[in-house]
Amino acid sequence: IALDGEELRYKSFRYYMMDKPAGVLSATEDGRQKTVLDLVSPEMRRMGLFPVGRLDKDTSGLLLLTNDGDFAHRVISPKSGIEKRYYARVEGKLDETDREAFRQGLILGDGTKCLPAKLELLGEGECLVTVMEGKYHQVKRMLASRGAPVKELRRLSIGGLVLGNELTAGSWRELEAADIAKLFGQDAVLAVCGPGKVNAALCAQSMILAYHPEWVLNLGVAGAGDEDVSIGDMVIATCAVQHDSDTSPLGDPVGLVSKVNLVEFPCDEGLGSRLERAARRLDGVRVHRGVIATGDQFIHKGDVRRRIHDLFGAKAVEMEGAAVAHACYVHGVPCGVLRSISDKANGQSDMDYPTFVRMAAAHSQRVVQRLLEEKA
Repeated sequence: IALDGEELRYKSFRYYMMDKPAGVLSATEDGRQKTVLDLVSPEMRRMGLFPVGRLDKDTSGLLLLTNDGDFAHRVISPKSGIEKRYYARVEGKLDETDREAFRQGLILGDGTKCLPAKLELLGEGECLVTVMEGKYHQVKRMLASRGAPVKELRRLSIGGLVLGNELTAGSWRELEAADIAKLFGQDAVLAVCGPGKVNAALCAQSMILAYHPEWVLNLGVAGAGDEDVSIGDMVIATCAVQHDSDTSPLGDPVGLVSKVNLVEFPCDEGLGSRLERAARRLDGVRVHRGVIATGDQFIHKGDVRRRIHDLFGAKAVEMEGAAVAHACYVHGVPCGVLRSISDKANGQSDMDYPTFVRMAAAHSQRVVQRLLEEKA
């Protein structure tokens, strides 16, 4: 999204991955010792970031930083089923009986019950441990209970997000949408298409041919299609129509697209229901399901909007959604279209556009994040 030729970016929640070095506390502040927030930039320290869970002071590896408490809870909670994988160097010897004990779920000396975990033996004094919970010093205590105290511990991955070699000790980078999808066990590809039907269709087809996705989701802004829809609402398409496709002088209904012979391009019901569940968790946002009408024109006159609504029953009017749905239909790929309402499509708006952009970006980000976290 751009305003006066300048791209606008706003993120209410931020997500980072860090290669935490040993000797640094997983805390926001400490009067005596260095914390992970002492390693980041002053700008990041002003974001209200905190560590997602904790790594012990002498443990290194993958650590997430965020200002999103809901996200942090999902990552940490054993109910999410997100695995955390560690490399360990230990004293003593481990064998198949230890591996089986981990698989069954250990009971530690103080009576703490651990969920079933995975122990992989690498060789003399080395192993990999995979757990789905994060009790106090858990991995160290689990290994010590089997007569193998830890000499070195490093976290390698959380879910599908792998630290790898891209970061050096103490460095960090911001997570992209695809990273968050991997974290929750789903791969995602993000693309930005230009305005209008041709740009949208080309972008959708390119992604379908290159990545063979399970589904395609098109996000953006729209004008209200009827009086019941207000600025700040969200509309999820049940289908999408091309309101500027008109061969009615030949006897066709307005909106019919030749060759495919459709007026309404279907949007996937299952994906739409998942979007609705995610969107309805937003505070103070009204959510609508219905027709989204697409055309290569910016609708700003009330009589034009009313005509489109009368023809198609449109809840929203915009310039890309039906083109994406068209490409997905041709290739047999389920699709969804989600729009944040920016104006009344009659030249009137009770919110300045930069304010709306910040709000819409935050809402769309939250909906997509929850969609990706949810198991299909």
